[in-house]
Amino acid sequence: MSPENIGVEGFQLREATRPTDNYEAIQELEAYFSQIDANFFDRLRLAGGVRVEDNRQSVKTFALFNPNQEPIESVLSSVDLLRAVAATYFLSEQQL
Repeated sequence: MSPENIGVEGFQLREATRPTDNYEAIQELEAYFSQIDANFFDRLRLAGGVRVEDNRQSVKTFALFNPNQEPIESVLSSVDLLRAVAATYFLSEQQL
């Protein structure tokens, strides 16, 4: 709002809404998890697991003031397998 940024006729506010600024979106996520934790040889502990994520995202853009225009829809689907493993070795009896 400094004088060097204001023209001779003052300043203007302009609407800059794009057609894709109107949208409907949905995200669905289902996840499952399994884990095992076991001790071996009195000093070794192994833990492992897996998580499966089934994800679906959908976005539909539409022209707010033109209901006859066909909406544009984009869908992303993915299934991710997330694995983990950990090992713990106990150095002394005091750690057990």
